[in-house]
Amino acid sequence: MLIQFAIRNRLTVKSTMFPHKHIHLRTWSIPGSNEVNQIDHVLATSCHSSSVINVRSCRGPNCDSDHYLVKIKVRERIANVQKTPRRKIRRWDVEKLQKDTAERDKYQKALDLKLKQKMEGEEEIQSVQKRWEHLEQAIKVVAEEIKEETKYKKNKEWFNEECATYITEKNKARQMLQKQTRSNYEEYQERRKTNRIFTRKKKVCMKKQLEEINQLNQ
Repeated sequence: MLIQFAIRNRLTVKSTMFPHKHIHLRTWSIPGSNEVNQIDHVLATSCHSSSVINVRSCRGPNCDSDHYLVKIKVRERIANVQKTPRRKIRRWDVEKLQKDTAERDKYQKALDLKLKQKMEGEEEIQSVQKRWEHLEQAIKVVAEEIKEETKYKKNKEWFNEECATYITEKNKARQMLQKQTRSNYEEYQERRKTNRIFTRKKKVCMKKQLEEINQLNQ
């Protein structure tokens, strides 16, 4: 039944593949007799079969059982995978264009001027692909000249100076815990309310974003 199970699931019986003395192969002692059999086995999948380099039974440990411990020696090989350099994605600060009218007009004029310069310097472009390449290049050039790249800030939607103040106070209270006093412990427990405040701010921010999505969807 074990062999049929191994064949059906494409497993290898590794406990029968290593040469050892008979005393290191037997795993079960028949109660009331001196006979021993090998009935405890180690099965491994094909992808991990080469990692098992030895299997043997250990007769020394007293496990209060008629079975012997089975020791497996495994050696894993770490694959040397070459990491490809990640392509940096440039993100421009477009929020100012949405909120600041003067900034948006400045960018629009610069973009129009750049497109006119490109069109005057070259013949009429018939290919749609060429037109898109010229437009893409003009947008990037003007963005580099006028706009700034956005810097990623974690939780920037809701994290403000108030949150920073709470964190500073909490860290100070935590440092005071080095002196094990009841007042310091109570002070730190009070400052732990910072987590609840952050959770509330996250929920308010999420609710506001959902309302904006619903308005845009109407």
